Amino acid sequence: MSWTALDDAMNEAERVLNDPTATQAQVDKALLDLTNARTGLIPTTSVPDVDKSALQAKVTEITGESLEESAYTPASWTALDNAMNEAERVLNDLTATQAQVDKALQELTDARTGLIPTTSVPDVDKSALQAKVTEITGESLEESEYTPASWGALNDAMNEAERVLADPTVTQAQVDKALQDLTDARTGLTKVIGTDTSTLQTLVPSVGSLSPAFDPAKDTYTISVPNSVYQFQLTPTALDPLAKIEIAVGDGEWNEISSGAVSENLPLQVGGNKIVVRVTDSLGHVTEYKINVTRASNDNGNNGGGNNGGGNTGGNSGSTPAPTPAPVPTPTPAPVKDNLETTRDGSHQPFATSKPSNNKETLVQVDPAKLNVAMSQGTGQQFAIHSPNDGNMKVDGLTLETLKQLVDQGSKLNISNPLAIYPVPGGKMDLNGVSKQLGNAALNDIDVHIDIARSSDALIDSAETRAASQGYELLVTPVDLDLTFTKDGQTVRSSQLNGYAPKYIALPEGIDPNRITTGVIINPDGSIFHVPTVVTKVDSRYYALINDLRSSGSYSVIWNPQDFEDAKSHWGKTDVNNIAARLDLKGNGDNTFSPNRQVTRSEFAEIVVLGLGLMRQDAPQNLFPDVNESAWFRSAVALANEFGIVRGYDNGNFYGNQEITREQGFAMVARAYRLIEPKAAISPEQMNSELERYSDAADVSNWAKEDVAQLIAAGIIQGNGPEVLSPKTTMARAEVTALIARMLKVTNLIDK
Repeated sequence: MSWTALDDAMNEAERVLNDPTATQAQVDKALLDLTNARTGLIPTTSVPDVDKSALQAKVTEITGESLEESAYTPASWTALDNAMNEAERVLNDLTATQAQVDKALQELTDARTGLIPTTSVPDVDKSALQAKVTEITGESLEESEYTPASWGALNDAMNEAERVLADPTVTQAQVDKALQDLTDARTGLTKVIGTDTSTLQTLVPSVGSLSPAFDPAKDTYTISVPNSVYQFQLTPTALDPLAKIEIAVGDGEWNEISSGAVSENLPLQVGGNKIVVRVTDSLGHVTEYKINVTRASNDNGNNGGGNNGGGNTGGNSGSTPAPTPAPVPTPTPAPVKDNLETTRDGSHQPFATSKPSNNKETLVQVDPAKLNVAMSQGTGQQFAIHSPNDGNMKVDGLTLETLKQLVDQGSKLNISNPLAIYPVPGGKMDLNGVSKQLGNAALNDIDVHIDIARSSDALIDSAETRAASQGYELLVTPVDLDLTFTKDGQTVRSSQLNGYAPKYIALPEGIDPNRITTGVIINPDGSIFHVPTVVTKVDSRYYALINDLRSSGSYSVIWNPQDFEDAKSHWGKTDVNNIAARLDLKGNGDNTFSPNRQVTRSEFAEIVVLGLGLMRQDAPQNLFPDVNESAWFRSAVALANEFGIVRGYDNGNFYGNQEITREQGFAMVARAYRLIEPKAAISPEQMNSELERYSDAADVSNWAKEDVAQLIAAGIIQGNGPEVLSPKTTMARAEVTALIARMLKVTNLIDK
């Protein structure tokens, strides 16, 4: 080492002496470096004795083993290779200290000990990933038919899948991730829409929801349905009115269906079912939409989940349990006792019993005759069926005719257990619409089923994963509330309710009721949407009282406090943080909100739809020509239009990027208000009286006057200052938030 330093200094000195352009500073530096190198020469006789024998022995030992690189994992082999190189360097270094020798020996020993044979890598099941690669490869996809972004994503996912398949050291988690990424990329493959009109405008299932939400350019979807659904129907509408539409189940024969018509019943087996909708346009272009329907096994009746907090280990999963080494009998859980509580107006009325169940599930059977006797004793009665047992609850024995009789006499029926209280929304349902779904069957021939159950393990895992990634806390294990109707093996659900209906989700014992943000509905992918919620107390238990327009769904409760920096001293701070916490509006991503920024028509539509709990993944068809199908606000605007909250201009356009005026915003909120309070009305005299309170009432457009007056009367509008409405000025984010918050509070949909 010291000799090398002197040699380098001599070479540099020679170079400087021979360089006619060298400066005095360079000459001086070369002289100093040469002097230091000469002074620093270390005689070998002065180097302390170092024992390298153990290190040399270890190198010799490892070299003599004739190790095969392919027999070990790449990472462990690289570590050994690096340690061997370092050992050789130290052995050849005359100036190496004993500490360096000892360190090299230790690292070489550790690297040899740490060699991991590839045979010791845990077995990994790559069959599903290989099957997906084979499936996609066999589809003969044409790159030119798809958008570059979606094709690139699929190409990347395929390359990663091939890498994982070829890597003998990958873990099961890596295989599973590659499979999920590849599946998502294939599902997300988006067709380029051009002269090819072999696409659908809409595809509506009679049960469940498509995931992802239907997009004409996407051709692969999934649906999960309960075990009780033996068959279902599809309603496809083609873009080309002359297109031919055909549907096949599995590899079965193709059956033609008219555009916009309901298909025949499509049978579903337990587990996976492949349904293909083929569209052939008038020019011969063909598009196939694949719908993978998963029907839950009948071991739990709840989309494949557990019954009381634990997973199922048996059931109808299709696997064969390993034989027991010895005939040790398995203890059978005690059956659920018939401790059902059935009441009429709070007094005991025996009109239902619970059947024994060995899986901690309460099976309730209503006695129609006894219920009819109880119903004949008056009108406006309150009936209740309550099971104090933990676990799931299934109620059978009711018919659609029974629900109609309850509605006709103004009576109500509550179903409850420790998970939830479900008031049956008979008065908010289209009973005849249910009958039509079942071939216009007589109401008395349609069976009604009501389930209260812990959501499936898969949905719970998805919801918890999504909560962790999005930064909110899931306070309640998701609960399924399900109302279904059956005739001859066909099961359907009610379409959207014609008014908000309550559902009560039990909060954990001992929870602080002030530490509740809102109730949510959970989508099949684990994502959530806000549903208007009030915390209330029933007897001694706190509940999240959820109001929405659905008869069925998976529900939970979240804690998601917000405190935007730029709203801390703003007049709208309370409402801004409250509405944002309910996931009904977003900040800027840096804990700021920009409360004074103006709001566009599309932003306003989204805030209203989210605030009312109307958002869903299967949004209807967009009717505005200037709203692109890929626009971020497309679903919100389509839903707001479906519910009559937003309207377009005379030319049919929506102009979503246009800043909204106060009177336009007032009109939208008034329509939303009437959705909640359909009987709300205002007379011309009252309209004039309310408007006269403001000095600029004459500036309100004629088309908006009734809407503005109605909101003034309801206490939702408080003007812009004490005496003016400022109808033509634009509306800031904080103003919109305050308006929506007041509407939800006035209608008692959220806590005041």
